[in-house]
Amino acid sequence: MVRDGALIFWLDGEENVAYSPNENLGREFMELFTLGVGNYSQSTSTRRRSLHGYNVDQTSGAVTFDPKLHDNDKVSVLGKRQVFDAVTLKRLDRVAPENATFIARRLWFRFISSSIEPPASLSKVFENRDISPLINSIARNPAMRRPQYSQAKSPVEWFVSACRALRVTPSKLPSSGAVSWYWIRWVSSPSIHPASAAGLRRGVADGGGDAVPHQSRLLPRSERSYRCAHLVPKSKMVQAAADWLGVAQWSVRTERSLNQAVSDSARLALLALNAPEYL
Repeated sequence: MVRDGALIFWLDGEENVAYSPNENLGREFMELFTLGVGNYSQSTSTRRRSLHGYNVDQTSGAVTFDPKLHDNDKVSVLGKRQVFDAVTLKRLDRVAPENATFIARRLWFRFISSSIEPPASLSKVFENRDISPLINSIARNPAMRRPQYSQAKSPVEWFVSACRALRVTPSKLPSSGAVSWYWIRWVSSPSIHPASAAGLRRGVADGGGDAVPHQSRLLPRSERSYRCAHLVPKSKMVQAAADWLGVAQWSVRTERSLNQAVSDSARLALLALNAPEYL
């Protein structure tokens, strides 16, 4: 990640050279992605010296490394002294005990709640840096099934997950201008930001209509809107939609509404994507 073109560009990595240091990339990489705020003691100046000399091609986004701009003096990071670059710095952060605790806490806060502390044993599950057991442990925790810890998707999360589910690549849609326009409309749509949960449920319970958010116009009105819909019996399409989107169970009200749309797979996909259980 530390050699990702977008990360280097937006965190001023290109401005970080031996004769003119910039600590932004080194600090944010440590605080946001690997160790967390307060989980380190050394100055960020040692880290920025390890990240000198990385540049981004503005056309392709490719990252290049110029050794002439790199600081080749030894520095001390997390108790280890050597000449670091992006790769060796990343590896050192990855094996630090603070890294396991930080990643475990971030996932807990993301999927469960930021208002309750994760189990003390959670970081031990990630000791080998295998993400699968950690996700499994969080998913099986009783807190995952408690309604008070339900979390709504952010606009960006919904958009990305909907595109993945529909196998839609935004840049390949007919008009990028239309995508931008309807994306803005969607973000500001009262139906996606209702005054209460009832406003959002009403859009699904009433079968959509004008209450369905404007993002419907981004979705292709075709059989491919709902993958392999023609292979699924109508009696099983509502359950198949839940499996497709990773929804554990539809509410009685949502299921009733979806059953009314089984004759139109594109409509069913649209309603399922806007159901409260998916949002």
